[in-house]
Amino acid sequence: MKQFPPVKICMPTHNSSKTLRETMESVLGQSYPDFKVIVTDNASSDNTEKIIKSFGDKRLFFRNNILSQDYGRDTVGALESCNNCFLSDLADGEFVAFYHSDDIYEKDIIKREAEFLIKNPEAGAVFTLGIRIDKNGKIINKIKLPRELRGKNIYNFMEVFSAILKNGNIFLQTPTFMTRKEVFSKIGMFSEEFGTSADLEMWLRIAEKYPVGILNESLYRCRVGGALSRYHNLRTEKAEFLKIMDYYLEDKQYADKMDKKSLKQYARQKDFDDTFRAMNFLIKGETGEAKKLINGPFPLTIVATYLENISVIKIRGLILKIVLFLGINLGLAIPLRKILKFYLLRS
Repeated sequence: MKQFPPVKICMPTHNSSKTLRETMESVLGQSYPDFKVIVTDNASSDNTEKIIKSFGDKRLFFRNNILSQDYGRDTVGALESCNNCFLSDLADGEFVAFYHSDDIYEKDIIKREAEFLIKNPEAGAVFTLGIRIDKNGKIINKIKLPRELRGKNIYNFMEVFSAILKNGNIFLQTPTFMTRKEVFSKIGMFSEEFGTSADLEMWLRIAEKYPVGILNESLYRCRVGGALSRYHNLRTEKAEFLKIMDYYLEDKQYADKMDKKSLKQYARQKDFDDTFRAMNFLIKGETGEAKKLINGPFPLTIVATYLENISVIKIRGLILKIVLFLGINLGLAIPLRKILKFYLLRS
């Protein structure tokens, strides 16, 4: 392998002119010597193309993909753009990375990830951690590696899958993903079948065949919002994340290989999703559907999982469930709906 293998960065975008310039400055200012960037645009109607072309950088390529502009398919369109970018002959690379057009990248992220892949030829991919920021660039919080994964930086499938069961996918940060070109050639591309969680399905597919690396370093700033936020906005259907995890647990029969603690924590995640959906049903005025979800089975074992390794998110989830349960069953659905609407409008 070359000392500095060429890196191909794929960046899907759609109407991101408000953040694109800052993102591109951070990507083009990387310390790594050999990389090219392909921005694949999903038929933007703003100044996206003009901003990209204003850089005039020989490492930067622009491609306009005419994909669905329907917001319900925006994330899927991004994955189609990633697939098109990988197959594009505009640029080539031994390593391939996928970055977002509204995030900000530290100058050494390409270098640190490429170094990891060079030093660990058995690894199929590498990710880093980061810092969440709001639309104005203000820091919200730091993305942390789950406790059970600390102390090393390369993991097998069972370690990754168990950690996701316990914690959700908080550590395989899609906008930091880098892989080897040969990996996609062997396992295939992103699948539209898995919707907004097609990236997680890809990471698990890779982890089944290769170890994956996670650098415990904050090497990018993740801007909260965008297509994923639109997906979750008043969502009442089951989270696609859970569909993928159930697919691996049931269809691929990993449930029998997992420890009880991991499975209990996953049951809590499913319960919280029911609570979240119940809240959204209530806000939409569908009290009957909200009641079905909030009055579903709620064994004490799940209550206990909310109180294990206590975090702000878990406590908030438990409080929300209790408030919804009492409000709906005590005939307070209408005032509770007004309170929730007011809270959401302010947040």
